[in-house]
Amino acid sequence: MTARPRLRRLSAILVGTIAALMMVEAGLRAGARWVFVDNLIRPDQELGWSLFASSGAWAMDEHPGWVTTNSFGYRDREHPIKAAPGTLRIAVIGDSFIHAYFLDLDNTFGANLERALGPCRPGRNVEVLNFGVLNYNTTQEWLTYRRDAARFSPDIVVLAAYAGNDVFDNHPQISTEPAPRYVFVNGQLVLDTGFRAQLPARPAWPWRRQVFESLVTRWQTLRLVNDTISRLRSTATQAPDRPEREANRWPIYQPPPNALGEEAWALTEAVIKGFATELASRGTEFWLLPVFTPEQVTPDGHARAALATELHVGDLFYPTRRLESFALREGLHVIPVAEPVAAYSLQHGVHVMGGSTREVPPGTGHWNALGTRLAAEIAARQMCAESQALAAR
Repeated sequence: MTARPRLRRLSAILVGTIAALMMVEAGLRAGARWVFVDNLIRPDQELGWSLFASSGAWAMDEHPGWVTTNSFGYRDREHPIKAAPGTLRIAVIGDSFIHAYFLDLDNTFGANLERALGPCRPGRNVEVLNFGVLNYNTTQEWLTYRRDAARFSPDIVVLAAYAGNDVFDNHPQISTEPAPRYVFVNGQLVLDTGFRAQLPARPAWPWRRQVFESLVTRWQTLRLVNDTISRLRSTATQAPDRPEREANRWPIYQPPPNALGEEAWALTEAVIKGFATELASRGTEFWLLPVFTPEQVTPDGHARAALATELHVGDLFYPTRRLESFALREGLHVIPVAEPVAAYSLQHGVHVMGGSTREVPPGTGHWNALGTRLAAEIAARQMCAESQALAAR
């Protein structure tokens, strides 16, 4: 075979391969419901994991859409490091409820809060920055403030604490996530960074890793291959104590049944207090936002009552009330949203959580657009009434 026919044959094979890959890629983007924002996640030596900066990925499990990050790696528009003159800045820090991959950017809690605070400061600018990252525990959120949010010099920090799993995730004997956590050593909080041993080793040639991660972030076909390899590796190296750790969990709507559970609550409260104390030393106002769970706010009153009866409790508000009571006891600003939103959903017969897909139907998952707006409006009313920072600027 001469050189020219051989070249034509190789070219045809190359074109056919590229076409096949493009068809696979199109099929994955159109129909693979499991392909979502974990594409944006990368290992992080300080925080356990963080998000790729200036990247995008498909969110498919609750509300299909394209999710992007800004140049600092957060689900937000771009913000300059230094605020414009006369601008009051609020940093909202939390987990997936604040990140809100399941909503359009304009419907996130931060965007709603910024709009709702407008009437509180007529003629003056309020800027809300979103520092939410999926699955973060309270320690990770505190460290997020130190590493990133503090650089923007916020006047107010709102910490969103999810009643559904944050207490579990804050205890190393209950959670299996490779994340930093504050633990008690002789009654004092000490940062445990042992999670770093569970992270992938840093590559010998960082530029090659960066190119690979960039391609994986943008191409679902590569993501599928990479995920398959990662799953095989994790199955082979899965920690044997995972079932035992998960067995340490209890129904969050009742007091913890043992000393381990009480320690998890004590750690959660101590980390929140430590975070608030650090902010106070910087002259930054702290607000705690206890995030409600699907069971607390379902419009099905019979379902609420049935679960409460099954757990032998009067209602389902133990975790959010405990966070609210703790904050008031410590002299911290707190925004009670669970019970007002629950009353609204019951009165109007509407879901304030859940998606529009088979995998995450209404009443499950995260805040929907209505639930997010209600929470932000409640927060804005209370902050307008009580915030010294808002009144002073």
